[in-house]
Amino acid sequence: MPVADPGASRAVLVGIGTYTSPDLEQLPAAEEGAVRLGSLLCDTAVWGLADTSVTVLDSKSSETAVLKSVRDAAADATDALVVYFAGHGLLDRAGKLHLAFPMADADHPQIGTIPYVTFREVVQQAGRHLRSWVIILDCCYSGAAGMGTIGTPTRAELATAIEDPAPSDPARAAEEDETESDNDYDYGSCVLTSTSAVQRSFVAEGANYPEFTAELIDILHRGISGRGATLSLADTWQTIKKRMRMRGSPEPHLFPHNGVDHRFQWHNRAHNMPQRKSEPIVVAPRQRPAPPLEEPNTRARRILTDFPTDVVTRGQAIKPRIAAKVRALFHIPESEPLIAVGRAEAHGQFFVGKRLLVFTETVFYASDGSAMFGCPYAELSAVEIAVRSTYNAGFPEWYVDLTFRGNKVGYGPWGEKRAELVRFALSRLTSTT
Repeated sequence: MPVADPGASRAVLVGIGTYTSPDLEQLPAAEEGAVRLGSLLCDTAVWGLADTSVTVLDSKSSETAVLKSVRDAAADATDALVVYFAGHGLLDRAGKLHLAFPMADADHPQIGTIPYVTFREVVQQAGRHLRSWVIILDCCYSGAAGMGTIGTPTRAELATAIEDPAPSDPARAAEEDETESDNDYDYGSCVLTSTSAVQRSFVAEGANYPEFTAELIDILHRGISGRGATLSLADTWQTIKKRMRMRGSPEPHLFPHNGVDHRFQWHNRAHNMPQRKSEPIVVAPRQRPAPPLEEPNTRARRILTDFPTDVVTRGQAIKPRIAAKVRALFHIPESEPLIAVGRAEAHGQFFVGKRLLVFTETVFYASDGSAMFGCPYAELSAVEIAVRSTYNAGFPEWYVDLTFRGNKVGYGPWGEKRAELVRFALSRLTSTT
């Protein structure tokens, strides 16, 4: 399949590395990654865009300037558009993603940010004539871009996510049905994210680029041996996902529409090159606690067998309806097996979809309806656990508070003895001994 016409395509690459808030670390690697991607997209061995067709923006660019650049690039292109953002990603209380700029406030995501939905709508509206547009996000919680919200998507949100909403005017809908042709399938979009809706992205200490971006750069620079003359977005995503999974890092997610993940291609530098051993870009491992003697997921499975059956439901005992809600809430792919699901209970009522513990093959998830996190098993020792009590309508209730990387989830409510039992069981899971 041919590469999109470089003369009729554009790219906007945004790397935000400077932040004024003490709660948001500096990310110079984000700016470096945007610059390097820009040079690669101009390389004829990758895509061959003209220098004037690539816009690289950094921390000196305001939110308005970035949106205008995206609008102008989309309007100028007639074939394809690629828009890339690297920096901090923030979630509001509704679970919606905000792209952070230098004046962003970590506690108030509405300040100093561009809501992702706005970012996407500018691309969608200005680029409605394009054959394909692609958004690439390297930021924390970027997977929330896939559905616009962490929770279960509504029908309208699903339509918006694939940017194909049903027309509100029946006459217009009928007209569109009559004029639809096979050429309509030449148009579509794709969103590639560095991680899920509940996980952070990382920059390894001393690395030149963010971890996900480093892998993308490596594939564009070196290609993938054993593949054809071109590489699709799906090829790129699968390769990055495999590499990051092997390191125990958060895995990227792909949200395609109308086959763009296969139709959008760039040249494969490794095609027809002699096979030789080459070292990939070295990404320094993140500092982590010393690993346990057992593999983390094996140890988690073993300890989960000791959890009371009324605290967690394991394996095939998980009802399909519960499994579907859990996967929608945390954006867990079908390919990731659910080991166990725990639900809080008080006064005889379950809190399905709000207060949950979920154990997959590689990640431990927790939610209390307003906050959530996903913790890889290799980092379970970083989860802090405490029990607190409160009163609700005169009834005493106890919660098990779980804190991971600044995200605090109050799991409960329980009775006092059951809360201590849950705390003890979770403490065994997170202990390194």
